[in-house]
Amino acid sequence: MKASRARPEQHPERRIEVLCGHTHGAGVAEILPNLLVRTGGAEYGEPAVQCVIAAE
Repeated sequence: MKASRARPEQHPERRIEVLCGHTHGAGVAEILPNLLVRTGGAEYGEPAVQCVIAAE
């Protein structure tokens, strides 16, 4: 985890959002104020949109 935290800590003005593959339990973890990790949930045979990302 140390390597993953280095960039966000060096650049607090940047927001980094990590999108993980699905698991059977969805979740969101705020590792640092500017580092967010999202994991999508899943049910076997039932694909679903987890969220929509809007580009600016």
